[in-house]
Amino acid sequence: MKKIILWITIFAFLLTTKTVSAATQDTFYEGSYIPNAYIKKLHNGRGTYKQMKFIIRQRDGMFAYCIEPWETLSSYDPYDESYNIHDLSDEVLEHINKIAYYGYGYQNHTDSIWYAVTQLMIWRYVEPGDEFYFTGTLNGTKTTKYDAMFQELENLVQQSSPLSFQPSSISFLLGTTGNISVVGDLNNYQIQASDGLSFTVQGQTISLHSSVPGTYQLQFVEKENNRSNIPLVYRDANSQSLLVVGSKRANQYTIPVTIYTGSIELIKQDSASASISSGEASLAGAKFLIQKEDGTFSETVTIPESLSVSISGLGAGTYTITEVKAGEGYQLNKKIETVVLDVNNYQIHIPFYNDVIEKKITIYKTYGTSKQLWPEENAVFEIYHSEELIATIQTDENGYGSINLPYGTYRIKQIQGKDGYDFVPEFTVSVTEDDEELFYPLTDYLKTGTLQIYKRDWDSQELIVSDGFQFLVTNLETNEEYTVFTKDGIATLSELLPGRYSIQEVTSESGYQIEEQAFFFEITDVDLEEANFIYSFDIYNKKVNVPNTGVDAFSSTIFGILLVAIGNIVLCKRKLGF
Repeated sequence: MKKIILWITIFAFLLTTKTVSAATQDTFYEGSYIPNAYIKKLHNGRGTYKQMKFIIRQRDGMFAYCIEPWETLSSYDPYDESYNIHDLSDEVLEHINKIAYYGYGYQNHTDSIWYAVTQLMIWRYVEPGDEFYFTGTLNGTKTTKYDAMFQELENLVQQSSPLSFQPSSISFLLGTTGNISVVGDLNNYQIQASDGLSFTVQGQTISLHSSVPGTYQLQFVEKENNRSNIPLVYRDANSQSLLVVGSKRANQYTIPVTIYTGSIELIKQDSASASISSGEASLAGAKFLIQKEDGTFSETVTIPESLSVSISGLGAGTYTITEVKAGEGYQLNKKIETVVLDVNNYQIHIPFYNDVIEKKITIYKTYGTSKQLWPEENAVFEIYHSEELIATIQTDENGYGSINLPYGTYRIKQIQGKDGYDFVPEFTVSVTEDDEELFYPLTDYLKTGTLQIYKRDWDSQELIVSDGFQFLVTNLETNEEYTVFTKDGIATLSELLPGRYSIQEVTSESGYQIEEQAFFFEITDVDLEEANFIYSFDIYNKKVNVPNTGVDAFSSTIFGILLVAIGNIVLCKRKLGF
């Protein structure tokens, strides 16, 4: 800010001093032609066509603008720095410097045609009675090709106009919002607030906020220029006066701000456990709407992890506090609190209680096989939260067991059930804010095994891929019999209870002998401790032998020759007509 004020001081000094002693002298010359920059100048009905050139300061190559369109340039003659140019006012000099500032070289104005546009706009301003315009060619007709560039430059100059404020000073209660309306382009300004004062900008409105009472200042400072030098005007008694573009004068404004104070502290508590959250529920995250009865204040706050929040800087009056959103896993507290804040009671503390969301978890337990199920009594389940055992459920004679759990996710593990039956795998349940019923039908299935019989060729040991083998499997303890067929050479029989069994082949695939030997196997309780236990059996079959007819190879050969001879004789007789 000090740098900005320094430039303002220098520029203001130059602008308000009508005669400046020549501190330095510079020389200028015409640079190269600007492509397509053909213009015409008209004064009292008489005109001149020309193609625009740059005017260059010799010592550093800096470009300059002519501010006397009807004077000629004395190339390489010495020029004096001066602001006494034919009695041009400070306002005129400031305006043409703005044109030069926003013209060629500003942001994306890098094409050389911008120099010509800027030069013509300066001439139009200093000589409003004359006419200056572009032509399509040298000595050509008027063109509007660059009108959009003129308009863009004019808009930039106008946007740099001073700001006005309503109000010019402001006082408001801390915690409310103070609004200032601004006329002018805020995009050209840096807004700086005193420590402790914050602000937001929405269009042409500035909203002020603070968390600390006191007196503040809001300052508006025109943004830094993209020129490091101050603007310089050069004159020569025998030539046109020139302007070297520089930084423009920065505007600055200060708005006094005064704030008063008061506060309300909201404290969140669990209805059952005071300040401690239940399960995975969290009191933090609850939202409250604080409103002033007269409608001049309204604010929504969120409870942090500390479970308390203060709304500070409130003005005197009556306020209502409404919980609009409960913390995760809690029921909304619908009670509306009303408090009166005045000079005798300006720090108010209000506890807000919430009931945690709970749901009934119901388990319906059965046991049996895939064919028949029965309710299971005295099945026991452990409930864990974050690896901590918090409760157990035991089923009644009808197989039902239930428990109420607070908001959160829990792991349930069966630890007791019928002997000889598989326990259900561990599972998780989640108590959430939805209305979903938490009912879990669970079944312990009888531990059984599976028999797989592989039919193999006796000679090759390879699997006989066939559906033509049939077996009779008998439980030797219960005398239950099961018939099973191969599928692609494998016979499978499931749900076998512990016990001793026999296998008898009943039919075989065509081309194979029946294996008449009976096979025996046993499934034990130990076997069934293995999940998905399978007892595999390989049964080999011999191929059926082809019977011998008693004709040897020599006899077969003689017999064949005789048949051929007889055939030839018959054929010859037919051809001879016999």
